Amino acid sequence: PSVCGHELEMFGAVLHDCTVERTHWIVNGEHRCGYLITKK
Repeated sequence: PSVCGHELEMFGAVLHDCTVERTHWIVNGEHRCGYLITKK
């Protein structure tokens, strides 16, 4: 789960013109973290 948090921070830091929303969580039994990235 901390890896997902770091990924989310990194995406937010480099994708200034996008909104990043986490859609899948490892803690909920998923096999990976997933994100929805949309242009602002």
